[in-house]
Amino acid sequence: KEIKVIEYPLKRLEVTSDDKKKIIQFLKTSPETKNFFQFMQPIRFPKLYPAIMGMTITNDQLYVLTFNSDGDEEIQKNEFLIFDLNGKFKRRLFKPTKMMTPLVPYPFKVHKGKFYQLIENEEEEEWELHINDLK
Repeated sequence: KEIKVIEYPLKRLEVTSDDKKKIIQFLKTSPETKNFFQFMQPIRFPKLYPAIMGMTITNDQLYVLTFNSDGDEEIQKNEFLIFDLNGKFKRRLFKPTKMMTPLVPYPFKVHKGKFYQLIENEEEEEWELHINDLK
């Protein structure tokens, strides 16, 4: 049973030709998909990204991660929209977000005003926990 609907106008971003190239390159080279890439043809892309990449709830707040970003690939900062649990918009901020694939962020959680992200360091073959303030 639906309890509450949160409505907020989100601008969806266009999937650019550069984005398509990055995604195709990932599919060609990723250990999970490279052996099947030839069978994925033709690849069809939507015109727009989904509005929401991910979300988490903590401390009576809803944190919505969008595809809207600021910065380059190395120091990409993605947009977080923060709502209370009644759906009232509280604020918007951009935080460094490392992507596992062109479309999927590394695992993340928000807790007590901090953004935690578990990122694979491929050179060291280790996982690193990155912590940023959400202020």
